[in-house]
Amino acid sequence: MNKQPYPFEDLLEMTLATCESWIQLDDDGELQFVDPIENHEISAHYGSTHTAAALLTLGVIKEDHSLIERGKQLLKSVLNRWEIHKTHPHFHADFNHFALCIAHDSLKDTDSQLCEVIRTKVNTTSDSNHNTINWLPMRWYVNLKRYEWTGEEKYQKIISECKSTIDKATNLDGG
Repeated sequence: MNKQPYPFEDLLEMTLATCESWIQLDDDGELQFVDPIENHEISAHYGSTHTAAALLTLGVIKEDHSLIERGKQLLKSVLNRWEIHKTHPHFHADFNHFALCIAHDSLKDTDSQLCEVIRTKVNTTSDSNHNTINWLPMRWYVNLKRYEWTGEEKYQKIISECKSTIDKATNLDGG
């Protein structure tokens, strides 16, 4: 059977080919995503969560167990350090939550324990307090996932606020 590629499969492969060497073991045996310019992990940012989500997504698409395991290892390392990283002033909550939700979607049928950890971290960590327009679609998606996971109406309110703010900021031409 000739399997048709997913539209973003090539992009994921190119991205991972470029940054695979940036995934390194730290002194505690945890994986970290080392910024090649800074030569250390910028832990409050979102490179680690996005790389883990990309590994998991591509692994599921390609049915490649080694990619899935690498993604899970990186994701577990991120989650193990989550409580420290989320306190950093430059923590990008919306970006990190979004990547965790994507990772959750990739793992939901195969790793219920890791999915439970993801749901706990996402549900107990606040969203960013910035209404930066390009962040709001991520926040919208994350709160949709929170609503699906919990059924709590407060997440519907956040979704509506995101939509309203995006609508007000959108020009007639869609920009």
